[in-house]
Amino acid sequence: MEKQKKDIGFTLLELIISVAVILLLSVLVVASYERQGYRIVLMNASHQVAQDIRMIEEKAMAPDKGVLIYGPLGVHIEYGTSVYFYFFDEDRNNLYSSPNDSVLEKKALPGNISFLNPVVSTGTTDFSVNSVDIVFINPDPKIKITGNTGVSFPEGDRVAIKLFNSNISVTSTVNVYQTGLIEIK
Repeated sequence: MEKQKKDIGFTLLELIISVAVILLLSVLVVASYERQGYRIVLMNASHQVAQDIRMIEEKAMAPDKGVLIYGPLGVHIEYGTSVYFYFFDEDRNNLYSSPNDSVLEKKALPGNISFLNPVVSTGTTDFSVNSVDIVFINPDPKIKITGNTGVSFPEGDRVAIKLFNSNISVTSTVNVYQTGLIEIK
């Protein structure tokens, strides 16, 4: 009796299918990893904006002994830009108005992140605005939130600042309340 030889190994078709499956899985993993990286950049930018607003609030409410500026300090944010800045509200109108108010520091958002229309809420009505000013008035801990629609300047008790990452079309929202609470969603 003759022993039959068994073929050991893989056929060419089995190898091609295995390589194709591995390639497909690796493409999906890399795409997901890149998208997650963009989400992390967006969340970091949201946390940085919130932290900067907290910092200017702290400076307005409890200025250091060496600080020469004592008065209302604010944060100005405009729709469609990736830059925001702190200002000294010299004319005390709770709005940034150039050249009356002094810009203290400009900050830039990273990468392809920009601001969408902020929404100022008055409790019953929401206004989509072109820009928003959040002013911290000392020595009383007062916070004024004022939007600019291009026609009027609605004051509200809350503003939703939306950050947009154009790489992945995802937004993050920083809510600032008149009570001083700042939250990120």
